[in-house]
Amino acid sequence: MILSIALIWGVVVGLCCCLWLILGIRRRRPGEPPVENGLIPYLGCALQFGANPLEFLRCRQKMYGHIFTCKIAGQYVHFLTDPFSYHSVIRQGRHLDWKKFHFTASVKAFGHDSMDPSDGYTTENLHQTFIKTMQGEALQTLTETMMENLQCVMLQSNTLKINSKDWVTDGIFAFCYRVMFESGYLTLFGKELNNQEDKTLARHEAQRALVLNALENFKEFDKIFPALVAGLPIHVFKSGHSARENLAKTLLHENLSKRQNVSDLISLRMFLNDTLSTFDDMSKARTHVAVLWASQANTLPATFWTLFYLIRCPEAMKAATDEVKKTLENSGQKARLDGHHIFLEKEQLDEMSVLDSIIKEAMRLSSASLNVRVAKENFVLQLDNSHSYNIRKDDVIALYPQLLHFDPEIYEDPLTFKYDRYLDENGQEKTTFYRHGHKLRYYYMPFGSGVTKCPGRFFAVHEIKQFLSLLLSYFEMELEDKNGLYPKLYPELSQFMGLNLNEEEIQHNLSVFSVADCPGQIATRPSALNYMTAPISGSDFGIRRAEIKQGIREVILCKDMDGKIGLRLKSIDNGVFVQLVQANSPASLGGMRFGDQVLQINGENCAGWSTDKAHKVLKQAAAGRIVFIVRDRPFERTVTMHKDSNGHLGFVFKKGKITFIVKDSSAARNGLLTEHNICEVNGQNVIGIKDPQISDILNSAESVITITVMPSFICEHMMKKMSSSIVKSLMDHSVPEV
Repeated sequence: MILSIALIWGVVVGLCCCLWLILGIRRRRPGEPPVENGLIPYLGCALQFGANPLEFLRCRQKMYGHIFTCKIAGQYVHFLTDPFSYHSVIRQGRHLDWKKFHFTASVKAFGHDSMDPSDGYTTENLHQTFIKTMQGEALQTLTETMMENLQCVMLQSNTLKINSKDWVTDGIFAFCYRVMFESGYLTLFGKELNNQEDKTLARHEAQRALVLNALENFKEFDKIFPALVAGLPIHVFKSGHSARENLAKTLLHENLSKRQNVSDLISLRMFLNDTLSTFDDMSKARTHVAVLWASQANTLPATFWTLFYLIRCPEAMKAATDEVKKTLENSGQKARLDGHHIFLEKEQLDEMSVLDSIIKEAMRLSSASLNVRVAKENFVLQLDNSHSYNIRKDDVIALYPQLLHFDPEIYEDPLTFKYDRYLDENGQEKTTFYRHGHKLRYYYMPFGSGVTKCPGRFFAVHEIKQFLSLLLSYFEMELEDKNGLYPKLYPELSQFMGLNLNEEEIQHNLSVFSVADCPGQIATRPSALNYMTAPISGSDFGIRRAEIKQGIREVILCKDMDGKIGLRLKSIDNGVFVQLVQANSPASLGGMRFGDQVLQINGENCAGWSTDKAHKVLKQAAAGRIVFIVRDRPFERTVTMHKDSNGHLGFVFKKGKITFIVKDSSAARNGLLTEHNICEVNGQNVIGIKDPQISDILNSAESVITITVMPSFICEHMMKKMSSSIVKSLMDHSVPEV
């Protein structure tokens, strides 16, 4: 009986697999871009793309060219990576619908009825509503109100005691979010009291408490937003669902009608909801939640990154301070603490070219938007390079501007913040950028492109300029920790996993090993704690798979369909470490490795956490985005070697430990040392597997091999602390994608 049931289930599973192979996989037709279906049904390439979109697209660009198709969460997406062909997509208004995706995503995330007029719930032209109330003359009114609210919030804050000469410490992230959210909320949705009639401190504090409560609900909802857009039901996320509904209740029309100085945008939307739609009261309120999210979700992080980069760059601070001071002097104004507020008109803000360049550079480095359009019908996409491709109805065409923003052919040293990158030789806005000698039409796209550009982009830039101008006018600022992005977190390197390392051992293992002179090209590449040097010829996949990031790195993961990320953590000596990474899991695809130390999860420091608490935090985390701050294993480094004519590298190992180096071999010339254990071969994890398997991996590899090693006493200590039986039986030993 048990056998027959198992047989039935086996047949069912087999049939499902066959159906998926027949119906779930797209086969490339003549004239279509290359297609990648991915290995996971429905999700396709979603996990790899979500873990690191930029590297995912760069890798596919090298494999397939400037246009390719990937299956992502049930949708076939054509990625176009050639900036000279962007206009080919942007001008295809007749064949491409930019509204469909946005309307559908809004319904999924915010839970209101469809705002697409073709669905019959409303006849409002939402895009025109935004343009009418956020651009032109309406922008001046919004700017004036925001300037007033920013000063009220900044100068009346309990956090900043402006009459004190003592320094006040606050987190940049928390400060930016608190001030900008409160000011923006009051600018759009007005105040509950008329300041002329009621100026009591208690009323102000009560109103402020309500807004800050809305901020907490906003942050809770924002965590799950990517998962909602991906199609997960909001009821899966209890706290996020509650947060969204709490926001909606405060934005019911009956509550908004009692507020003073409501913006033209919200007033018009209330009127159009009441006259042109069939929405119920909660659906109307949820459309206002959508407006609140749209106004804050990108502006808040943009403000944080702008201030963060500004405060870390003395030259930028001086240039920005001088520009603000000059602007105020030219208008006869001066920052005072007697209740008299300064005022900057729209024209003055537009003329602040230094602040404009600083904001653009910060957004270039931090924004990661996706410009999407949906095919209305089957059509031929004609690119500007004379190539053409067949596009199917309902497919998505996507532009990923970060490819553009991080292109070294366009921006010299693209990962470095240069405050004057968008200034010409006369100190005015620079609008001319080139790639391979050809002028670019599109070189900066954080706000979208064409008709899909954010209608509130001018207000967003203005409010960030106002925020910075007021900070530079009223306050002195400096970073408490000037030496790094992340605080020092326990345990220190000298106390790794309870293994006390003295300074002599640390310095010995941190030293850079010299390489004997040898013919050919020498490639030097930074690793976790020193440098890899090796003769190479051309591009090598092993090097790319084995790449060690600088010391501390950020890893962003999302859960799979079962709500798992394939990661097991363990608390050792008050630190949290990666004990197990399962094969083909989100953790494996995202680059998590055995022995990595997890410093933070979603902004919370993990120092002192128990194993159970670490797993509980992961279990409760939103499915769509979990952010880890991870530190590399200590003293690990990569060594790249060539096989000789006999296929040998020149070293002997036992139980993964290097015991002998052949004189004058590639291993000797490239600094491989004994008393080190092999961790990876061409990026493939070999910790916990037997020597014959490691030999097979080495023998089957191509002539250039990159291995990752660490001192044996560190590796042995890690295995002892981590439970070697689990590592050997369950650890991911798959070949990573690059």
